[in-house]
Amino acid sequence: MNYSKILLFALALILISCEPDVPVIQTPTSTEIDFSNLKVGQHSQFQLFQGQCDQDAYFTGDTMNLEVIQMGSDLVFRESFTAESATYSENESVEYIVIDQGAYLLIPDRFSSNLFFFYGNDTLWKNPTAEVELTKEGCFLQHENGDFFVGEEIGHLAHLDIGVETKQDLKVVSCVPFFQLDAYLSYTRNGLEVSYYIQPGIIDQPTIIGWTKMN
Repeated sequence: MNYSKILLFALALILISCEPDVPVIQTPTSTEIDFSNLKVGQHSQFQLFQGQCDQDAYFTGDTMNLEVIQMGSDLVFRESFTAESATYSENESVEYIVIDQGAYLLIPDRFSSNLFFFYGNDTLWKNPTAEVELTKEGCFLQHENGDFFVGEEIGHLAHLDIGVETKQDLKVVSCVPFFQLDAYLSYTRNGLEVSYYIQPGIIDQPTIIGWTKMN
């Protein structure tokens, strides 16, 4: 019997058993919502802000979860306020179907949504070619030449500062004119960044109200 081989084998077992345990890296079961690759379990959180157009906006303290769930064979966006929000209700949430069509998302029944209610078109292109470069004047967005930004146009905005938070390099779509409302969705392929609308002022400056994604 070759005792030297047996001894070496025994030593190898001892060394292996003495090695420290290697921690197992857990793959996250959910991530932030990614428009380019929607999956059940993704979720993002948004903060409500408001203010007058001639002043910096402020956070109201309300926060809302947006998550991707499954109902039957459909992917669904669910919006629900967090427990810390003034408008929180334990059993109240909003659900609406989102259909991933590859190059774009379809959101057919979005009118009960806090984020998409003003968006007249049901199609949200993930990575569209911007038709115009945009600038911000007060809380309104406009073409670089000063023309109004309305009517489902798609623009590029290098920098959006709304007083509470700054976002960079956004694709923006505008509200359709028949809503008689100035409103904008600002997003990237990876998800919605800012959604806001502007209420006309009768005496005071117009008021900006919207949601910005928490990073």
